[in-house]
Amino acid sequence: MNCLNFNTNTPLEHIPRVLDLLRVMSFDLDDLQVGSRDNGVFCVMVTCRALQKEGLETLRRRIQNIPGIHKLHCI
Repeated sequence: MNCLNFNTNTPLEHIPRVLDLLRVMSFDLDDLQVGSRDNGVFCVMVTCRALQKEGLETLRRRIQNIPGIHKLHCI
């Protein structure tokens, strides 16, 4: 199981993009949580599982390239 956490000011824009990456890269979504922080920043927490060889590092790089996503952590 893999965990991704990131901050965003526009969760309605970024969450669908991340979910689409999970779908395209054959990850299973286990859990999605969104919490608000100060100054309109939201923390998004995703728990998922890779179904194919394309792994977490590739997913991390692709999410990191999305403008507006900050403080990305992957485990």
